[in-house]
Amino acid sequence: MLGARRLLPRLMLASLIGALILWLSDQIILWLTRVWMEVSTGSVTALIGAPLLLWLLPRLRSISAPDMKVNDRVATERQHVLAFALAGGVLLLMAVVVALSFGRDAHGWTWASGALLDDLMPWRWPRIMAALFAGVMLAVAGCIIQRLTGNPMASPEVLGISSGAAFGVVLMLFLVPGNAFGWLLPAGSLGAAVTLLIIMIAAGRGGFSPHRMLLAGMALSTAFTMLL
Repeated sequence: MLGARRLLPRLMLASLIGALILWLSDQIILWLTRVWMEVSTGSVTALIGAPLLLWLLPRLRSISAPDMKVNDRVATERQHVLAFALAGGVLLLMAVVVALSFGRDAHGWTWASGALLDDLMPWRWPRIMAALFAGVMLAVAGCIIQRLTGNPMASPEVLGISSGAAFGVVLMLFLVPGNAFGWLLPAGSLGAAVTLLIIMIAAGRGGFSPHRMLLAGMALSTAFTMLL
């Protein structure tokens, strides 16, 4: 927007604009300290930078994705899907065995077996299954988001969806009195859905280009991290 077309002018302008935002944040903090309370500089910088980036997204020039060529590696990689799946399954099985059997006791690191392993199974097995299913759900969510946005770098944490879910849970804890354990999943799901909707609206003004989706997600992730 400022007319910089080459890399060196862009780097110089980015440094100057970043320094200007940091100076403005510092001045706001000095004012808030006198009239309200102490606030960290990083929080105010994120509060200014995130809306500014969302405002600039529709004004950025669209960057078209490179055309897929015949000699790209995608087709070759897809031919080895079965081998990759088998290797991943073997590694996963080895990781589960290590997580169940290997641990530390009063005498140091040791491999559990026999009666000791039977005693540890009720404690370790549920945690391992919970971690496994959490990883599967994150992988499925990342795959869906990548297909939805057309961006191979998209994932729940990069696009700010995880931060939006965490913000929804924290907000629910402040708003719902008493035992709110049953509201954790709905609050997190609602926060993630609202975050994805904001990203789609912000990036949709520029034609849903992958780099706009990524920048919008990074801006929202920064804003939610600041609020948390």
